[in-house]
Formats: sequence, structure tokens, C-alpha cells
Amino acid sequence: MKSTRPEIAIDCRMLNSSGIGTCIKGWLPHILSELDLPKFTLLGHADEIRAFSWATSSNVTIRSFTAPIYSLREQLDWHRIPSNEFDLLWVPHLNIPYFSTCPILVTIHDLIFLRMAKLFGPPARLYAKLLLKRIAVRANAVFFVSDFTRREFFQLVGPTSQTSAVIHNGIDRAWFGEIENSLLPKKISDCPYILFVGNVKPHKNLPRLVNAFSQVRHKIPHRLVIVGKRDGFITADKAATRLAESLGNRVMFTGFLSDDCLRAVVANAKFLVFPSLYEGFGLPPLEALACGTPVLASRIPSVVEICGDMVTYFDPYNIDDLSDKLVQLATSPVQRPHTNSLEQYQWSHSAKQIVSLMKQLYE
Repeated sequence: MKSTRPEIAIDCRMLNSSGIGTCIKGWLPHILSELDLPKFTLLGHADEIRAFSWATSSNVTIRSFTAPIYSLREQLDWHRIPSNEFDLLWVPHLNIPYFSTCPILVTIHDLIFLRMAKLFGPPARLYAKLLLKRIAVRANAVFFVSDFTRREFFQLVGPTSQTSAVIHNGIDRAWFGEIENSLLPKKISDCPYILFVGNVKPHKNLPRLVNAFSQVRHKIPHRLVIVGKRDGFITADKAATRLAESLGNRVMFTGFLSDDCLRAVVANAKFLVFPSLYEGFGLPPLEALACGTPVLASRIPSVVEICGDMVTYFDPYNIDDLSDKLVQLATSPVQRPHTNSLEQYQWSHSAKQIVSLMKQLYE
């Protein structure tokens, strides 16, 4: 391995994806400034990467790498990159180059492909399983975003053969700052509302939330606001879609929101509901807490680990429990959460840990 002028490559193809993309954008500015290296190579969609100021540094090279994730082309294109070209490759997801001999650092966010396998087709499940097994024996270091995810990996895949660590996700500092309430859309501000933020995917448990809200809508004046695209909801669960449509303007889909607008919507909600059945970490509850919005969250291991006693919990499989808690929080005086524990969830803090791990691998 080269030791005098190390070069690190980073897979940035998921830069604009929700979830993992938020993490990449949170970590990278700090990593690029913390590591005094002559060269970083950012792999991904060049136009997307150039949109960020931190990618314009003189020690950053952008290299087009556009193969779709979870695809055969992905592995073919990885294979075209010589293994000795970099001193370290960081892949912030499970989709590593299977045959590369380059030192690899991998981030594991969750084990949903194995834990909730029925949500995915056979090819996706097989691909994920092969790569996860490969990571266990091949990766030079793996970091997990929660203790829960590490336990899941060890249980479902096996122990890693090299270094492993837990490095939590962070919260953008803007969530702690002054919220520009003028950015709150008028169509949302005309009545009190309960908020859901997240992708419309089966494990997010949105149909059960809509059902619970339907049961109690006559007891509370609030609207259920869903930050996300309506078409994603339609394809996810047709029965829940019909129910949402039957509730008229009591259920609102916002579509895409800018970051500043999203913060205004979260900050002005009566509370945020996070009903997921499975998560490796879960950023929306922390972001809501950071701007003073109470949270009602499913009692699942990762959320309990990260949020502790800062939120109110419910059984995500029990609609009656969720219904009761919706009424309870909707009719109670607003109690701003105690958020002293949030200081540990900073991108700069976790980036320092990633940098330390990287140095172990190339020094």
C-alpha cells in the first residue's frame, strides 16, 4: 500500500438519495476538511457532486461512476477500476465491489434485506446476501450506524474478520437554529397537524398510521400531513390509499419539500409520528426533537437505542395503541422535549470517528 501520498476513493452515487444520501452529505464536508490528504476521488454522478461547494476543493477529483446500485453493471464497472488505484475505498452502503482487492471501508445502515426479506424480490435478496457475506470476510473495516445494526449483522451474517465499530449518524446543525416560519406552506398552516416524514415503503408502516388516524379523526381537529409523494403511497398499499382518499382534506401529501421548508413543517407540527417496523437508525425523530417538536415513535430496538426517553413510544403492530397515543398527544398541552442527549449526534463528531478509522487503514 502507498503510504506517503494516500488517496481515498468514496462512492457517492447515493448522494441525493434519502437516508443514506443525507448521511453522505452530512459526513463528507467534515471528512474532506479533517483529512489532510493530497487527493480524494469522489465516484458518482459528476453533476450531482459538483453542486456541493465542498466538492470543489483542489484536492478533490470527481470521477463519473453511474452504474445503478444493486445491478450487474455495478459489479462490471467496479471491476474496470484497477484495485491498486486507491489506498482506500469507502463504500457507504453494502454494494461493494465483490472482486476488488483494494482496502475497503464499508458502512452498514441496516439488515433489512435479510430481516424483512419478503419486501424484496429473489434477485435483490440474493445480491444483498452475497455482498453482506463478502463484507464479513473481505472488508478491512466495517462501521455500523447503531449497536442494534451491529448485533443484527453478527446474528444474520456473522462476525467481521477485521475491524468493526459503531459510529452514529448526525443531525444537521440547521435543525437547532432559527426556523423560518414564513416558509411554512399556507395549505398546511391553516389547521393543526400531525406529521409523518419518510419514504413510502412497507417497513415505514404508513398504512397502519392512516388506519389509526381514521379511527380517531372525530376526536381531534388535526390533519395528518405526509411529507412525501402521493404516487409512492399509491403503489405501496392500495387499500390504505383508498382509506386516505376517503378522509378528504384530513390527510395531505406535501410532495417534495426543500430542506428549509421541511424544517418549518417539522417545527410547526403538533408532533411527529415515526411508525416504522424496522430501522437501522432513524433520523426524523432526532431532527424533530432538535427543533423542539415532540415525537411519537414505534418501540423498536434502534429507535429506543437512539432516542431513549426523549420520545413517547407505541407498539407499531397495534393500531389501538397507536390510536390512543395519537389522541393523548394531540389533546395534551405542548411539552417541548428535553434534548440534552442530542449533542452527541453531530456529523462533525461522527466524521472524526470515521477519519480515525480511515487512518488506521492507510497509515
